[in-house]
Amino acid sequence: MNSWTRRISIIATIAAIAVGATGCSTSKDSATLFDPEDLVPAFANAQTVEDELPAQLELQDDPNISPESTRLIGTNEFGRFWTMLETNGNICLIGLLLRNGDENYENAEISVLSCTSPSTLAAQGLPLEAGGADLESVSLLLIPADVDSASLKDALEEARAETGETILHFESPAQLITTSPKAARSLGGVEVDRPNGDRLRIPFI
Repeated sequence: MNSWTRRISIIATIAAIAVGATGCSTSKDSATLFDPEDLVPAFANAQTVEDELPAQLELQDDPNISPESTRLIGTNEFGRFWTMLETNGNICLIGLLLRNGDENYENAEISVLSCTSPSTLAAQGLPLEAGGADLESVSLLLIPADVDSASLKDALEEARAETGETILHFESPAQLITTSPKAARSLGGVEVDRPNGDRLRIPFI
């Protein structure tokens, strides 16, 4: 197990267990119940050079991932974020985190990863929380595409105003929310209507 794998195992496993989103035993049959392109619009776009994972992520030779599926879905002061598909159909959220005060991604060494089945992503989104020495702690949530982005953004902004939190990024159409763990805990109760009449509850840890 390399150093990158050791780092992501501790953080991502805790995040996944907290919301029941590990998805490690998902079969291809269950994964194909949902089309990844319907859940994450970025998968419908052709892969560009920016979408390719940088070398320091050390995933190029991992037999469990589909290299052609990686898509860049967000960049901000916390880091750079991608989504990708595992060979078993699971959908993953990957982050390359910047150290405090360093804006050069060539120096970034801390990476995090969490994967879940398409059915779990469709039901509750894919959360990931990370932090460490010299890092700005960050909480992320990848939201399924059927949730109306305008309504979701309005709900998040309202919750942010109530908590006084100033750091909240919403990447659209990727449906990626990035904020601090403090704000994430406050935003955890936000609910948004879905076209099928259900409501999605933000499952931040």
